[in-house]
This record gives sequence, structure tokens and C-alpha cells, in this order.
Amino acid sequence: MLFTRSTLASLIGLALIASPALANDNRSHAMGGSGVANGKYFQSGSLNPALAANFEERDHFGLILPAVYFEAADQDQLTDRIDDFQDSFDQLEWLLEQVDMGVPVNEQQLEQARGQLADDFTNIRGTVIADVGVHASASIPNRFAAASFFINSDLSAFTSAKPDENDIERILNAQSDNELNELTSEGYVVGRLITDVGVALARDFNLFGRNLTFGVAPKMQQIESFTYFSALSDIDTDDFDADEYRSSSSAVNVDLGMTMDLSERMSFGVSMQNLISQEVDGQPIYSRQLNDLVSLDYEIKPHAVAGLGYNTRRMSLSLDLDLTKQNYLGLSPESQLQVFGESRETQFVRAGYEYDIARWIQVRVGYRHDMQDSYESAITAGLGFSPFGRMHINLSAMYADDRNLGAGAQLGFTF
Repeated sequence: MLFTRSTLASLIGLALIASPALANDNRSHAMGGSGVANGKYFQSGSLNPALAANFEERDHFGLILPAVYFEAADQDQLTDRIDDFQDSFDQLEWLLEQVDMGVPVNEQQLEQARGQLADDFTNIRGTVIADVGVHASASIPNRFAAASFFINSDLSAFTSAKPDENDIERILNAQSDNELNELTSEGYVVGRLITDVGVALARDFNLFGRNLTFGVAPKMQQIESFTYFSALSDIDTDDFDADEYRSSSSAVNVDLGMTMDLSERMSFGVSMQNLISQEVDGQPIYSRQLNDLVSLDYEIKPHAVAGLGYNTRRMSLSLDLDLTKQNYLGLSPESQLQVFGESRETQFVRAGYEYDIARWIQVRVGYRHDMQDSYESAITAGLGFSPFGRMHINLSAMYADDRNLGAGAQLGFTF
């Protein structure tokens, strides 16, 4: 019986096996996820297609291979609580098996095992949230039609438990291991993996003396969902991503974007991602608590972000705002009611700052806040190392609290 010391490792493995890519690179993550108005040209595939034309004369080619990022939150120590429950369950189950085989067992020992399991059961609470991504791109800036070929993959997963209060009485009165295995409390893992493969194309225009850039990013999109329910005592993370728990759908989608210079140093940008809505029906799976099949539906809806940017030779400031709300984990409102008992959405405001020291070292900080409170507010930070301004090693970190952390690394080259 396993639970979740390996859950996060399994989630990472699912994302990396499925495809090598992420929704934002580590420069952006270190700056709170911002950069729609003034990101670099090699960020166009993840932030804003119009950024493909945001390059300097010295830039001829940019490569990110790869950027990897991971966030996890386990604020109530759910993993430890379920581990304790499973250890106690195994102990009581073993004692009851001895009774069934006619082996003498001390009744006081049995009562202590029942009490310990009941205590560990009542302590179960909390959630584990994991977000994993990988990003790769190859960018060719030019004045005619700047292009950036990209692969993005973004995994979001939610792990929790659904205890049945009636199980306490079953635990305290269990006389055999068969009775113990009739507990209906469950644990579950739900989530979705989105993989985009496409090209961002952008071109500059001059409008009344101001630089205006439009970008478009047609892409192939695969959406994969997974829904895994299992007895709380017997969750096996080696199985949760098996084919029987997964469903997928492929389609064509498109992102649009624009940037405009408001002044010599100030810019404005808008990015509109996933203009074509997508739906994926999850695999039906049996819930022992509901004594019925559970089928969760996922939605990918258009997502609009507006941003402001301020740049000097050495410094960048970014501020982004989600103009549209998104379904939490991409789950439809009806499916969220089945899982959470309520409907949840996300809508972020992001801010970031970067200071460049002679093109060799970049210091970055940022802040991210979910106005819908589905995610904790977070502080971000990072360092960039750019020898000769051509090789780029970016490191990023995120902190919300001691059990809600993130980190990432990225290797890139510009010529």
C-alpha cells in the first residue's frame, strides 16, 4: 500500500514522459509569471506571440532546451497523515488476519490497534497540489516575419481524500480483516496535462509614429485528463496514470497577441490564448463511497491577459492581469462540484522586476496573487547567468509558505 511520498514524483514523471514542455519559462516564473508586454523574443511561445518580434539587432537565433518548472503544496501534511493511516491499517489488518487463522492475539493489543487507526483516520485532512511544466523553443527573429517554434506542456494535479465518517464505527468494531476492507473512505488524484506544439509568428508595424506588433501562434494541442479513485488504505501511485484512468483529445488551436509602445520605455501588451474552446470527457471510474461511476469533464477556455512593461538598458518592470477567469484544474463547474463540493476559478495578477548586470548576471523578483483565492499568494525570485550574453542559465524559485514551494531551471542560447 502506497500513497503519496511518491505521488509528486509520479506526477513529474507523467509530465516529462508525456512531452517536454511548460507554459512559461523560468525567466518569467522568477518574475511572478509576468512579461506579456515586454518579454523577450524567445518567450513568445509561452507568453505572447507578438513577442517574437521583440529582439535587438544583435539577435539572430534563440534556443531554450529545456526549461523545467515544478510547484507543490501540501500545507496540511496530507501525505504524512495518510502514511500514518496506512501504517496503522496494515497493523490492525495483520492482527485480524491472525485472529482469522486461529492465532492467539491479545485483546488489549487489538483495542490499541483499533484506537490508533481511528485516531489516524480522524487526522486525515488537506490537499496536495502539483504543477509541473517543461518548455522548449527555437526562435528566429527577423524584420519580415519573426518566428518561434515551441513545445509547451503543463500538468496540474490535485490529490486529496474523501473520508467517510461511518468508517470510524467500522474500524472500532472490526472483527475480521474482511470487515476492515469494507471501509468506503477514498483518496483520489485528478488533473490534466496540456501539450502544445506550434509556431509563433509576429511582425512590427508603425502606426502614427508608434511601434505596434501583432502575433499569431497556430498550434496542435493535446489535452489529457486523469481521474483516479481508490480506497484510502490502498492507493497505489504506480497505477494512477494507467490507461484505464486517462482520456485524451487532440485538436487545432490558436493564440493571438499584440504589443504597442506607449513611450520610449513603456509598452502595453495583450495575449489571447486558446481561442478555440476544447472539452475532454474523463474516463468513468468507480467510487466506492458513492457506489457509482464518476466521470469528470475538462474544459479549455479562451484566456486573455493584459500587461504593462517598463524597460531601461539594465532594468525591466512587468505587470500582468488576467482579464478572464479560468476553471480550476480545467475541470468543468459540474465536475468540480463532484470533487470539491464547490466551483473554483483562478484569476491572477502578476508583477516582476529584473536587473541586468552587464549582460552577465540577472537578478529577478516577482509576486503572484490569485484574486479568486484558489492558489496562495506567492513571492518569486531567480538568478540568470549569461556568459558573454549568449549562453543563459536561469534559476527560479517560488515561496508561499513552508509547505508550498516551487523551483525551476532553464538552459538557453542566443546568437
